Amino acid sequence: MSYGTGDLQRAIAATSPYQRSHTAVSCALRARAMVAREDYIGFFQLLKLLEQQRAASESQQINGVHTGTGSSGHLVYLFQKLAPVVRQKALRRIFRA
Repeated sequence: MSYGTGDLQRAIAATSPYQRSHTAVSCALRARAMVAREDYIGFFQLLKLLEQQRAASESQQINGVHTGTGSSGHLVYLFQKLAPVVRQKALRRIFRA
């Protein structure tokens, strides 16, 4: 199944305020908006922040049991997958200037 921009817009419009309040969803929406605005610096600052949060949550262990939240790890994975494409777009824009 292929999802176009219109499908994405409809999916975003269909999310409830409760769903948007979830950390992963709100962060993903922020990242999408940053890329749409070509705010590449903000995207990579957010990636750095997520990586720091993941490192901090991974260090929170009590008797070998992980006590941190899992969503930051998933977000970092997603952002790291997107980073090469976003970096390439940013470099194209820089070199065009």
